[in-house]
Amino acid sequence: QYIGHRDVPLYTQQSDLLVRDGLLKQPEMVGWENSLCGLTCALMVLDEFDGNVHTLSELLNFAKETHAYDTKRGWIHNRLAAILTKYEIDGVSQTVSNLSDVYRLLEENNLVVASVGHDYQHVNHKLFKNRKGHLILIIGMSVSDDHIYKLHINDPGSETTEAGKNIVVDGKIFRSNFSGNIIALGKSQRIENI
Repeated sequence: QYIGHRDVPLYTQQSDLLVRDGLLKQPEMVGWENSLCGLTCALMVLDEFDGNVHTLSELLNFAKETHAYDTKRGWIHNRLAAILTKYEIDGVSQTVSNLSDVYRLLEENNLVVASVGHDYQHVNHKLFKNRKGHLILIIGMSVSDDHIYKLHINDPGSETTEAGKNIVVDGKIFRSNFSGNIIALGKSQRIENI
């Protein structure tokens, strides 16, 4: 049975998004080239829940103001979630112990940003050098009668939009690289820690 969202748009941290938002080769992008996974996940969440067009530069300004990104540690999850509260999207940064917790959050109409290891990749993923970790967006899950999970993921690290949208990843493979750290995000509701 599938739980979640079906048609969440995918934005990648490749040059297409930078070109769209007029940021390619701009001075404010120096140092951000391999670190946009958090903001591209935020853009996907905004597009799904808000429906208005937002730009990467808009979110980048908020990220800089709130110090949501640390060059040594990567994205600070509670600060990334705080950026989205400006758009009436509630978020809770937390650690989960199993995929059934993620499934429950998706049942409650949330999207889930998940932190995966630096060597996370699938066939369509571009592995960025010097990356500490990576954030992906879990848009849905399915579970079989024998409790085998399949995750439906939008991966902003993919080479192309077509290659990274609604990728189905086996739960066992996903868990092998999943840190357990997530940001549960939902529109105009209160999300509680698990």
